[in-house]
Amino acid sequence: MFKKILITLKTYRYLFMLYFLVAALLIFNAFFEMRQSKKELMELMENQSEATLHSLILASENLIKNNVQTQMIIEHQMARTLEILYTISKLTDFNPYLLDSIASRAGIAGILFLDANFTPQTVVGEFKRLTLEQWNQLLDKAFTLQTISGDTVFWQQRLSETDSVQYRIGCEFLPGGEVLLLIGEPKMMGAFSNHINFGRLIRNIAERSPDIIYLALQDSASIIAAAGHVQFLGNPLNETILKESEPANPVSFRILDFDSVSVFEASHPFHYQNRQIGLFRLGLSTKALQSINDRIFQRLLVLSAILIGFAFLIVTFGFIRQRYDILQKQYAVIETYSSNIIENVSDAIIVFNNRQGIQIFNSAAERLFKQDKNAVLGKPITHLLHSETLDLIVRKNEPVQEIELTIGDVSKIVLISQSHFWDGDNTENYIVVIRDITRQKHLEDRMKRQEQLTAVGQLAAGVAHEIRNPLNSISTIVQQLKKDFKPTRDEDVYNELIDIVYTEVKRINQKINEFLRFSRPEPIRPSKFKLSDWLNSIIKQYQPTFEDRQIEFVLQLNWDGEVFWDADQMRGVMSNLIQNAIDAMTERKRLEVCVTKENDKIIIKVTDSGKGIPPEQLDKIFNLYFTTKADGTGIGLSIVQRIVFEHDGMIRVSSERDKGTTFTITLPRTIALDSSQ
Repeated sequence: MFKKILITLKTYRYLFMLYFLVAALLIFNAFFEMRQSKKELMELMENQSEATLHSLILASENLIKNNVQTQMIIEHQMARTLEILYTISKLTDFNPYLLDSIASRAGIAGILFLDANFTPQTVVGEFKRLTLEQWNQLLDKAFTLQTISGDTVFWQQRLSETDSVQYRIGCEFLPGGEVLLLIGEPKMMGAFSNHINFGRLIRNIAERSPDIIYLALQDSASIIAAAGHVQFLGNPLNETILKESEPANPVSFRILDFDSVSVFEASHPFHYQNRQIGLFRLGLSTKALQSINDRIFQRLLVLSAILIGFAFLIVTFGFIRQRYDILQKQYAVIETYSSNIIENVSDAIIVFNNRQGIQIFNSAAERLFKQDKNAVLGKPITHLLHSETLDLIVRKNEPVQEIELTIGDVSKIVLISQSHFWDGDNTENYIVVIRDITRQKHLEDRMKRQEQLTAVGQLAAGVAHEIRNPLNSISTIVQQLKKDFKPTRDEDVYNELIDIVYTEVKRINQKINEFLRFSRPEPIRPSKFKLSDWLNSIIKQYQPTFEDRQIEFVLQLNWDGEVFWDADQMRGVMSNLIQNAIDAMTERKRLEVCVTKENDKIIIKVTDSGKGIPPEQLDKIFNLYFTTKADGTGIGLSIVQRIVFEHDGMIRVSSERDKGTTFTITLPRTIALDSSQ
């Protein structure tokens, strides 16, 4: 029974995989819908809270305006009363009964008239319950405001600490030095103060909505007005919170957690006439949000379960073919995508196994191995790589290896990385990634060689300067000795020794001249010329030598056209290489010069059939003063390399014992002016 279950699972494994995939997608969709619904609900709460705050701000602004207008009306009425009282004071003395009548009609709670000595003359209404000290406090306030506003001033304050309301106070300083003080009726002011008005407005709004946990107007010093659970408001706001709520995005939202209570808070700064009054903070309950989220979550779970069951029935009862087509299309898309990536990378990628040979061979691999993909696919990997190289790559099992790879007759330096995997048929497949770093290595070698040549050139100039002067003195002395001195015996031996010294001095001086020529190379002076004419003029120079030494000379001119080089210095390069080839051949005498073009590069190969160069000497032949000739100077190839480098080119050498040597020069068809300079 257990085996049957295993066989069934194995047979329909793709069906079960699709089932779980659909289930996972639907569950993900359910969570996504829940998250989207939560987001929409949050946006709804933000919009509602923003609208509430804007309405609150508008109502607050209207409230302040009404208070200001009320104060203006009161001040106007009190000012008229002061004018009437001032007129009466000029006509007759104040009568308490008359003042009581005026006060009741004008809505004045109290009148105090002081003579020029500040002695009370008439006291009416609220002033009767005040002490002398409280009168003096009112006078001090009036005198302070007089210096700012003039002889008629108004302000608002409590008359005593026990008062629950603030009174509007008016004061008139009469020309004779008398002082007239008025107290306005509290009921004329409508709302008692901004503080109380804001509190009433905030309480009215908070009481109308059960979802409001708290609503407050708060500044950096205190809570100006609040309703609801004010314990959640905490300490007064700091300046940072107030500034964060300002101009760019005045309404800010956040979720606050107070123990087990979660609050959605919206805040908006409140300004009036370019002055910040404080910050309105509206805290809303998130219970409704959580309740809606729970209902949506339950619905989505039920819907997801239904859809999963429905999908299972559809897959089980008849859409296997459709599933197969979908999977095949997806596979085709993935395969195309992967193929495009593999085809367009700059590194060569080869995938192979021992049963089916090479399975993947991308465009970079075609360029590297110079073989067509169709001619390579299905063939064993040994068609491209020698077995020794393959063993080095596979068995060494290093992440990245740098090796020298021979492709055709060209040696390249490459970075190789390999990995392996097992496919569904239990076949081990290998992935080999190859990056050609030959040019990079040559450039590095060129830089090192250039540094060496520069250092040697500087040394040569210094040595030549230090040696030339003593040599000139020796040469002069030797010539003078030969001319003026006659030995008494062995004159022939003496003259012979003198000649030897003179000859050696000349030879050393010649070496010094070579030193100087190497250390102070001539600047590159490029010009346009036709390559075939230039080569033929060089070959014509050596034609008698070829005939005299019976050398078979072959010129393969696979490309001809104009180049932009220094013709004289490159003539020296070719002459040096041809002369070295002539000197290297003793028995089989064949000299070949081959010219080809790849992209915008001109490749010149000079191949001889001489005895070749030992491998241990190949890395040294461009070193200054290294030579294998008995009469060689060791400077020629160093100069050749320097000239090629100055033409922004490369020179390489390959050699096999008893088969010959090939020098390969790669130059741009047109050298850049900066490199020529």
